[in-house]
Amino acid sequence: MDAKERLKKKQEKQKQMMFMGMVIGGIVLIAAGAAAVAFVMMGGGGGGDDDDTFFCPVEPGDGFGNITHKVSDFEGGEIHFYSYAYKGAKIEYFLVTASNGKVKCAFNICSCALDGDEALEPHGYTQDGIYIKCNYQGCTRPINLINTDVPGCCIPQDLNFTMSADETEVYIQEQDIIAGLHWFV
Repeated sequence: MDAKERLKKKQEKQKQMMFMGMVIGGIVLIAAGAAAVAFVMMGGGGGGDDDDTFFCPVEPGDGFGNITHKVSDFEGGEIHFYSYAYKGAKIEYFLVTASNGKVKCAFNICSCALDGDEALEPHGYTQDGIYIKCNYQGCTRPINLINTDVPGCCIPQDLNFTMSADETEVYIQEQDIIAGLHWFV
């Protein structure tokens, strides 16, 4: 075998190795994509399952019907999900400080993911930068538009709240949380 034939065989072997690497890389990418889709479809990251991994359980109120959250707990634009246990159900909601500095509070249920008063699965939202993404339809909405009258797709159901005078605490009436029970049973 002369040098030309050895070089040709070496190049063919390199092509085969490169092809195998591309095939394996493609399989890994497809598997990772499928896992990500399954994670979202099964409700990971914000609603749709009974696992409190992504939800902070809410303690009973202050005796006057108020649930208090410190703004410092959810500053920085990251959505924080909470669950309030009532009569065997977990009522889900979230708080976030939007990029415009306004506090936003809503039930973790989308207007599009409701069949009458019943939540369709997977319900809830995940965060995508400065947007919320509906787990049911995949629509996105700017976080700044939560608690506004701006129409659009996949609007979170508002949860009433008030702010302390110094705007360091959020107060939510337990009765307002309980009013959303029908979406989570």
